[in-house]
Amino acid sequence: MRPTTSSSTTLNNLRRNVTSLSGISESPGSALIHPRAWLRIVVPSSWLQLARRTDRPWLALVVAPVLMAGAVLTLHLWLLPVLIACCWWWASTDDPWAFVLGILEAAWGVQWGAIGLYLIAAYPNNLATVVAIWFAYAFGMAGIGAVNRIRFHRKYGL
Repeated sequence: MRPTTSSSTTLNNLRRNVTSLSGISESPGSALIHPRAWLRIVVPSSWLQLARRTDRPWLALVVAPVLMAGAVLTLHLWLLPVLIACCWWWASTDDPWAFVLGILEAAWGVQWGAIGLYLIAAYPNNLATVVAIWFAYAFGMAGIGAVNRIRFHRKYGL
């Protein structure tokens, strides 16, 4: 059976550890951690997370652009800075400008969506033809991308 400790004992131990790490003394009985102590612990670990960034090209070049296109088409523009930051975070660490490719893909997605929506609204009687052209354009762009990746022996077009 595991011994139980009270939450106040655990909090006191945490406070003691934090203050000993930071070199800041607290008044006895205080339940708050000093902001400088918190910064000395959190900021270095945040920089370590930034330094441990790994490549996730599927997220940077597929998921984030699709979400960006959806945000623009539904006029949720406040999501764009967050999605661009995610695109940068997941992009290649070898090439610092790889995230721009994700932004360009999002722009193509917005264009494709806007043209398709316009054509559906303008030609409601020819819906099958409009949808066929709309999907043919998407498959054509995907095919061109695949051919270029194969031709230049590059992974993910980078």
